[in-house]
Amino acid sequence: MGGIVITGGPGTGKTTLIEKMTGQEYTLVPEAARIALSTGKRRQKILSRNQIALAAKIHDIQLQQHKSVTNKHLLDRSPVDPIAYVEADGKKPTRKMLRTAKEYRPEMVFLLAPLKTYKNDAIRTEDEKTAQKIHEQIRQVYTRLGHRIIEVPDLGSVEKRADFVKRKIKEFRLANEARLNSV
Repeated sequence: MGGIVITGGPGTGKTTLIEKMTGQEYTLVPEAARIALSTGKRRQKILSRNQIALAAKIHDIQLQQHKSVTNKHLLDRSPVDPIAYVEADGKKPTRKMLRTAKEYRPEMVFLLAPLKTYKNDAIRTEDEKTAQKIHEQIRQVYTRLGHRIIEVPDLGSVEKRADFVKRKIKEFRLANEARLNSV
């Protein structure tokens, strides 16, 4: 597994940013939670009564998605995110989820700051306070697992955010290339 993770709490603009960046340079790996929540007979909430079962389903979808991920893939979340959701709900993640998250090493992790205006949709049903709680838990879990997070501020437009992320990716890769060449 690898890829470039775009993460953040609900309503931070992840999907919009990834859609803007997907195309010639990058391939999208869609958010597993949206897949999990849009399948089945009943709609579920992202923080549901059976949070562990939902997180395990999301985790399994991610494992399948990430089998062929390269540094050309933008991931709408990663196997780390379900742990944050479970913990934000006051529960403990499964051993399988923890093991996968500890082993997961993406090329980069971008944490999108909450947007000034929070909006719900058919899948994102959390209120703003819950969304902020999830966002902070995501930050804590990635940090606890040793990931270096690159904060992406609300720059006023998706274009500016995309430019910011692309610039950071380029800087990171150039620095790695220079480091490898100096060895």
